[in-house]
Amino acid sequence: MRATPCRWTPTPRSSGPPACSLRGPEALAFLRSEVEGGTRQILKVLLVVGVLLTAAYSLATLGMLSILSAGEISRLSGLPDTLRLSLSRLGLGASAPAVLVVLAAALLGGYGAWFGVAARLPFAAGSDRLLPEAFARRDPRTGAPRAAILLQMARSSSSSWSARPGPI
Repeated sequence: MRATPCRWTPTPRSSGPPACSLRGPEALAFLRSEVEGGTRQILKVLLVVGVLLTAAYSLATLGMLSILSAGEISRLSGLPDTLRLSLSRLGLGASAPAVLVVLAAALLGGYGAWFGVAARLPFAAGSDRLLPEAFARRDPRTGAPRAAILLQMARSSSSSWSARPGPI
């Protein structure tokens, strides 16, 4: 099998996941009073996480390009195709559906954590009186910051609605 050279030039649109993975640290300023060590600790963690994420995405991209050619990788199915082909080359092709289910569960867990932090921000801002006090109130039965969660739900729904393809 002959390796084909990858002629890829990064553009603003093609930097997708790596660029998105490094977005959002500015929101941690709202959580500075909730973290032991405050801003200094947040900055240390951001440095470590930024380096690790950059390394992980770089290694994952190189790994994918060593398994699939650049023309075979798509935004939607690049990782699943890479996993399926790798498993079949190792003689484990029958386990591909189970591995893809685990991947989907991991991604859903990541999204859940991301939305959870996003709902935590209005709560922290309400606690610091940067937003109305209603955002800092917790539900007496569950302890959840109901107004903050509802705000995040509305923001996420409107983002999803506006980002959908096709006419309104």
